[in-house]
Amino acid sequence: MLIVARKYSEVIDDITSNKSLKLRKYELSDTQWEIVDDLIHVLEIFKNATLLFSKDSKDSESTISQVIPMMDVIDDFLVNAGPAPVTNAPSNKRNLHPAVKAAIALAKATMNHYYLFTDDSNIYWITMVLHPGLKLNYFCMRGWEQKWIDTAESITRKEFKFYDNIEVAAEPSTPVSISLLIVPFLTYGVEVCPYN
Repeated sequence: MLIVARKYSEVIDDITSNKSLKLRKYELSDTQWEIVDDLIHVLEIFKNATLLFSKDSKDSESTISQVIPMMDVIDDFLVNAGPAPVTNAPSNKRNLHPAVKAAIALAKATMNHYYLFTDDSNIYWITMVLHPGLKLNYFCMRGWEQKWIDTAESITRKEFKFYDNIEVAAEPSTPVSISLLIVPFLTYGVEVCPYN
């Protein structure tokens, strides 16, 4: 909606500035149009994440192993696009309107709140450790503390040990489709991490 409004901003300005139409109260100032631009920039990451995990997405086969990496991508974006830290150091962040910066700070707090819920289920960590494109390398590349990396590995080993002696049917009762999807939004190198 914002993208369409921005695309037709000249038309919208013409319509709202026409006194006979009595729409002047809806006319946007230049500052308000700048806020629209800032919002388009900031909301794009959420749109992309929504499309990635959407059931209706035809180009994506999203998996549970992509949840944490996508949350990290969003978090990184919010940190880099959000309010500059309270220091005298220069910032390379986009110069966003203060209202948008405040919204980003709230979004970051909300992301942190929901990130904590991933600790309630081991499935996120197990799928990431088992994912051929992630494994323990991902945690290392993200700068996790060694004890957290060891915990992720320990959780995975514990689950395997629990199911180690359970007999399973030789053939599944329903067809199983396995997709070794490499997470498309990760661009981290692997040479830095010892888990190769």
